[in-house]
Amino acid sequence: MEPRLLKYDFKIEFYDQPKIYEIPKKENETQTEKAKEKSTPKEKPKEKTKTEETEEKKKNTNEPKIILRTIDGIHIDIQISDVYTSYNYICAKQAKLTIWNLPIDFNDNLQAGNIVAIYYKKFADAKDYDFIMSGYLGTPMSTDYPSGDFSVQLEIHLASKSNYFHRALNPNQFQGMTVENAIKSAFPGRNIINMTYENKKRIINESFCANTPVEFIEKITKKYVQSVRTDITPKDHTQLIREASLNATHTECNYIFTNYVPIQTETEKKEETEKNKPIQKDKNPKTETPKKDTDKDYEPLEDYLLEFIPQQEVTIGSNRNIRFIYWNAKIMYTHKLKVGDKVSFIDGTGKKIKGTISQADAVLSNIGECSLILKLYDDANYLNIKGEAK
Repeated sequence: MEPRLLKYDFKIEFYDQPKIYEIPKKENETQTEKAKEKSTPKEKPKEKTKTEETEEKKKNTNEPKIILRTIDGIHIDIQISDVYTSYNYICAKQAKLTIWNLPIDFNDNLQAGNIVAIYYKKFADAKDYDFIMSGYLGTPMSTDYPSGDFSVQLEIHLASKSNYFHRALNPNQFQGMTVENAIKSAFPGRNIINMTYENKKRIINESFCANTPVEFIEKITKKYVQSVRTDITPKDHTQLIREASLNATHTECNYIFTNYVPIQTETEKKEETEKNKPIQKDKNPKTETPKKDTDKDYEPLEDYLLEFIPQQEVTIGSNRNIRFIYWNAKIMYTHKLKVGDKVSFIDGTGKKIKGTISQADAVLSNIGECSLILKLYDDANYLNIKGEAK
């Protein structure tokens, strides 16, 4: 293969959020409005300028109103990180953009709630851009520096601040359901469940009533789920515009429910006690080996230009006997690795370490660092029934 020049370039597109569909009016209201229109003299419509006509065309065809490309000489810095929401049960993605030396009146063309889409290409000879994320714009801000530089600061929210978490759940009683079915019922079409088969099929025996998604997450994280995060879905701006027009701005992200340590159910306890029983004579019990993840299921981080050997981090659980190992890694930015993916690397002693991505942040710039910062949960962590880490 011919060598390629590694050069990150970015493209940012800004779209107007369409107006929400109006509620159809009643017949009495329409009749009174028609009577008013007949009584009042009609005014001649004002002639629209070319700029107004082009703006209307862009809104109707879902074309971006502003496009920024770093290949045109624009300096852009991007930070993508996890931020806890006001509920403290969900960790959501948020992007901060700093764009340098744009026109001073640039923010006059933006409004909070606009849709922003971010794309990138990794090599200088690449023609197509790959999708990073899209979301809803916060309040635009700008800063003047004594050196004469001017910057625009923009925040893009992946989990929108709508009333999605306060919507009414139907059904609101999850007793008798499996954990998997309960999650799918509360978050239809936007759930990723990273659990073992036994944990997914665990039945909720106690009374479990949740009227809103906030109550659902608060209760399910106490016993059945260890972590709830949001992550980016590969979605283009047209889908966001369609959802915004239907007032469904909550569907721009996936909700990831993860159990890093397998929670042992009653069936698993029975199976373990049966295994510990003495084997009777004249009986040949069938031994079934559980399916384990093979090396093919783990993506080697060395293939993504691993910048340094990951550093180990040890956290203490509910008591001193419980310790979990995490690894902090940094690779060249790629959109191909997500939260929940399984990866591997070779440590300093030559041992192969296998882990699961539990957190993914990014630092991007067209003239500086372009890295994906990963926090990996070591898959060798295991907790037995007695609460002792092996």
